[in-house]
Amino acid sequence: METLKKLLLKRGPSFYILSVSAVFALAALILYLATGTNDFTPSLSGKVIGLLCVTLIGAVLFSAFELKAGKYAVYLLGLWAWLEFIASQVNYLANIFVSIDGSTFSAGFIMTLVCGALSFGCALASAVVQREELGSRRKKTNVHIDAEGADV
Repeated sequence: METLKKLLLKRGPSFYILSVSAVFALAALILYLATGTNDFTPSLSGKVIGLLCVTLIGAVLFSAFELKAGKYAVYLLGLWAWLEFIASQVNYLANIFVSIDGSTFSAGFIMTLVCGALSFGCALASAVVQREELGSRRKKTNVHIDAEGADV
């Protein structure tokens, strides 16, 4: 228990932000599976499900192995999944915007949209706030410069 506590205290904010991204990706996946079909979209998109699964796996993987490029990849996969979700719901969106039958956005659609956006947004924020790769911490030296510009 103590080693887990030390490990979690040693991690930076990038780890926690990417963990939140994984939670939002899982929420978006569950919401899509539960509410992804309607009268205008009769079946779920395998591409959306696959991309959300890969995003979730990548978020878990790269929160453990602090690779900055991997976090950007999670961001891009999450963005792609989000855009595919919108594209899979194009008939539903057209019905709402044309207002054929007076229907409005469902709560499931809005929550899936928001969770997907928060997922890739947190992945991007995680990559941006990560300062250095895990294991590549350089020894910092304190160099003082006097008023004339010479090292002391």
